[in-house]
Amino acid sequence: MNGFSGNFPVGFGQCRSLVELSLDGNAIAGALPDDVFNLTSLQILSLRSNSVSGGLPPSLRKLISLVRLDVSFNNFSGELPDVFDAIASLQELSAPSNLLTGKLPATLSQCSRLRVLNLRNNSLTGDIGLEFRALQSLVYLDLGVNHFTGPIPASLPECRAMTALNLGRNSLTGEIPASFAAFSSLSFLSLTGNSFSNVSSALQTLQGLPNLTSLVLTKNFRGGEAMPSDIAGFANIEVLVIANCELHGAIPEWLADLRKLKVLDLSWNHLAGPIPPWLGELDPPLYLDISNNSLQGEIPRKLTQMPALMAGGDGSDEAHVQDFPFFIRPNSSMSGRQYNQVSSFPPSLVLAHNELTGGVPPALGALTRVHVVDLSWNRLSGPIPPELSGMSSVETLDMSHNALSGAIPASLTRLSFLSRFDYQCTSSGCPNTNSSIAMANQAHRNAESFDDPWSS
Repeated sequence: MNGFSGNFPVGFGQCRSLVELSLDGNAIAGALPDDVFNLTSLQILSLRSNSVSGGLPPSLRKLISLVRLDVSFNNFSGELPDVFDAIASLQELSAPSNLLTGKLPATLSQCSRLRVLNLRNNSLTGDIGLEFRALQSLVYLDLGVNHFTGPIPASLPECRAMTALNLGRNSLTGEIPASFAAFSSLSFLSLTGNSFSNVSSALQTLQGLPNLTSLVLTKNFRGGEAMPSDIAGFANIEVLVIANCELHGAIPEWLADLRKLKVLDLSWNHLAGPIPPWLGELDPPLYLDISNNSLQGEIPRKLTQMPALMAGGDGSDEAHVQDFPFFIRPNSSMSGRQYNQVSSFPPSLVLAHNELTGGVPPALGALTRVHVVDLSWNRLSGPIPPELSGMSSVETLDMSHNALSGAIPASLTRLSFLSRFDYQCTSSGCPNTNSSIAMANQAHRNAESFDDPWSS
């Protein structure tokens, strides 16, 4: 965390007793000089957030004492050398956000002490061909945002210490293996942006995992499957995201039993029917997004009484996720943001792009902790209730593209945190019939670039 620049210097190889070399957060460029690999006593090599380039050479095998190798956020390219059988003491290999290519080195399976393997955001290919039965110490595995193909390895639950697994944004196929039903250690699972099938089997397999707190399945199951209605489990789930999966059916009743749920996103599906009133009785949901569906009827009064969004509500407990970040960009109501803790999510009620009717409920004014309210692109009518001035924490209030009438209440000037307010239609007319709103919402789904906002 200084201002060092220039190419990586030659000379460290003379420091034969050096145990740790940490140069994180500088502007060092160039390739690693050969003499660095003469440091047989080196235990920690950390070059995070520089501009070091070139490849990691086969001479990496000479660092026989290495415990931690972190080259995150650099410009390393080429394949990872297949030399890890010589580094038996390795506990962490972190190389996210580089330019690495090729397959996973087979010798990684021989690193029996490996606890952290993070190769996110590279261009790695092939199947995930590691022997996970040999990696009993692995706690954290992030292979997201690569080009891996084939099925999920059924042996992954053999990593009995693993708590966090991210395979999102690859080209994996097939179903979630039945062996995952025994993945008792797992807390965080993201499979977003692949081509998995059979959502019913997936949820039935995962529902009994005792420690699972976060499940992200966005952008899978895109063959027109039905939302499962026969799930019973997920007792400790805090984050559940099944967005952009083209699922049809109703919002399932089994969600009513998820008493620890803080974040629920079912957006960008084809769910229909009314919003069930019990959805507002869940405690403590902080973030609810059911936008971009075909939901009908009025906004239930119970949804205006969500305990975690009202004064005195308790949404402060953090989910038991490690340091996997969440990236979300639901729709036009919010720009892209990264949240490293669930407790940092903006308390939100997002109902946009449905076919909801009736008026804007005045009781929304009781949601004093809500930050985002998006009711846009529905068929709501009548005036804007002056009681909305009670949403004292609201930052974004979007009621555009409805059939609302009357003046903007002067009481809304009391919303001191409000930074975005949208009321009127910006198109040639407000769609206010069943057919026109459905056509407008379908056009929105067809045109919108949904860039996997829940990738991790």
